[in-house]
Order: sequence, then structure tokens, then C-alpha cells
Amino acid sequence: MISWPTVIRCPACRQGSIDQAGLCSNCGVNYPIIEGILDLRATKTSLSANEALFLEHPDWDYPTMIREVFLRYDGPLADYYAAYQLDDTRGERMARLFSTTDSQQRRAVLLDIACGSGVLLEAESQLSDWVIGVDVLLEQLLYARRRLRDRGIDNIILICADAYDLPFFSEVADSIWSLNTLEHLLKLDVFFEGAARILKQNGAFIGDSRNRYDLFFHEPHLRLRWVGFLPRHLQLLYITLRQGKPRAEAYFEDTCLRSLFAIEKLARRYFRQAQIRLPAVSAYGMPRAIDPIVNLGERIPLFGGFLRLFFPTYLVATKK
Repeated sequence: MISWPTVIRCPACRQGSIDQAGLCSNCGVNYPIIEGILDLRATKTSLSANEALFLEHPDWDYPTMIREVFLRYDGPLADYYAAYQLDDTRGERMARLFSTTDSQQRRAVLLDIACGSGVLLEAESQLSDWVIGVDVLLEQLLYARRRLRDRGIDNIILICADAYDLPFFSEVADSIWSLNTLEHLLKLDVFFEGAARILKQNGAFIGDSRNRYDLFFHEPHLRLRWVGFLPRHLQLLYITLRQGKPRAEAYFEDTCLRSLFAIEKLARRYFRQAQIRLPAVSAYGMPRAIDPIVNLGERIPLFGGFLRLFFPTYLVATKK
């Protein structure tokens, strides 16, 4: 097995590296390790009910964890979300989309920011010597840890940390991937600045983002149409009227969909190259036959511009 990479920076002193026992080489702080997950959060919180439940049952595999959590909910979408979490083909499709967009052929270090339950991790482990999955939610990383344990994958490090204060030295990552995350980063400029710092020269950042001006589907987090076409302050009122004030406030604390131009402007501020393109829709579960139709439509004058403005999802491809 290859050596533990010395790319993780101590959040306390910002000088020492962190070894696999959680120890800083400079200031001596020893960070907790929870089921193999390095916890580098600046602010520690008590375990959630699900986190405590998982730690009480180390014998549960990933599917059992999903069933135990989602079967507790009586909502109409519980079965759908459980099946969504257990769909391994989704990770394979998205990893193929990201890897064909990423110009790097082989990576010593690949960072998966907001890796969640580890959808991409297995595929990423085959493309890089080391993969480091980062998420601020310990519960999500516990899912990922059991998924990796089930599959016997040992070249992935899981870190509980904030995407706005990534605990890595400068210029250490060949690639950074981030799936279904950009719309949940309210301070996207802070994240892009950190990602650019961490990437090596010519390193690539690849991510996707839902379009604020999606003309074709419901807003995915609310199941409401046309939300993004309203100014931000009117969005709050509209969601409140349709789904209640608590749901509207929770949405605003967690989600901010942006237009093609808004993302492109931010990306070009921090990266030498930045391209916002339409993805292969088959990566999102649509029939492969639609991919060439979308590609053709994007190249048609006027219609292609319309399609880019109102397409449901963008693929963000940058290079430092």
C-alpha cells in the first residue's frame, strides 16, 4: 500500500501535516478519528440521532443503514430516496462524465468535496493513487465509510471539515471534483478561492450545478416550478406561500441556484480557464439517445444560446 499523503494541513496551526492517527506534526494537536473518519471540524457538535445509531451498530453494512434510516420516515418520497442512495450506477455514470471532462489522465491526489455518502468514491479510487473525501456532515461520511468497507477499498481518506476552510496545503491536488454541491455553497467565491489554492498548476476543478433559470423541470429541492425566475427576496415569499415559512427559511440557509453567467463570472475570477458547458444527460439517468440531440442543439445558432440559458444543469470545468 502506498504511503499516507502529506497533504492534510492542521486547522489549528496551519503549518503541520496530519498523520493517519490524527496527530499534527507541528503543534501536536490530536484530532479525533470516528470509525476511520478524521474529524477536523473547528466546532464540534454532539452526535445526531442517526450518527449515534450507526456507531451503536458497527456491524450494519451500507444498505442496512439506508433502510434503517429511510424506513423510519412515512413521507411519500422515502422509498424513492432510499432507492436513489442505493443506486450504484448513478456514481458510475457521474464519474464517467467528470473523468471525460477532466484533462488529468492519472492523479496522485483527487479531492472529492462534499462527497456525501460516497457516490463517486469507488470510481474515483480507480483513477487516483489517493482520494480524499470531504464533507461537513459526519452522518454522510459514516454512510461512505460503510460503503467503502463493504467494497474493500483502502486508498480513500474521509475527512469531516468545512468546504469554506479546506484543511489542505497549497498546490497539492491534481483534481478536485464536486457533485451536486455548488448550489449549496452560499459563499461560492470563498470555495473557489480555496479550491484554486489547493490545486497544482494545471490542476482541474470539475463540478455540476443546477441552473437557476431551469425552464424544463421543477426546482429539485422544493419540487416547485419557476422559483429561480423570481428575485431572491421574492423567492422567499413565494416558497413561504406554497410550503410554509420554516421550509422557505431552511431552503435559503442551504440553497442558492445561480445562472450560467453568475457561475462563469465567479469561476473566471479564480481559475485561468473556466468553461460552463451542457453535460451528457445520460449521466443523470436519461436515455443515451438524447446526448447527441443536446450536443447538436447546443451548436445551432440562436437556439444553442437559448438552450444554454435555460438548460436544467451545467457542468463547470476549470483549470488553474
